[in-house]
Amino acid sequence: MPVSRIQAGEFTTDAEGSGLGLSVVQSIADAHDCEVRVAESEPGGARFEFVAPAAAVAAPSSSADD
Repeated sequence: MPVSRIQAGEFTTDAEGSGLGLSVVQSIADAHDCEVRVAESEPGGARFEFVAPAAAVAAPSSSADD
């Protein structure tokens, strides 16, 4: 199944689920210029990862006061 279908919303395998969870995750990622990646989890199932742009996670520069 394409990841885009899962992230689009209203997709669920739970009879009582709304399917909005990953749509919300994608909205949060978009608001923070992140990418959501799907990977396989070691114990089984799926793992969803936020990947921030390199500039957003760059180490702070040291100040002259150090």
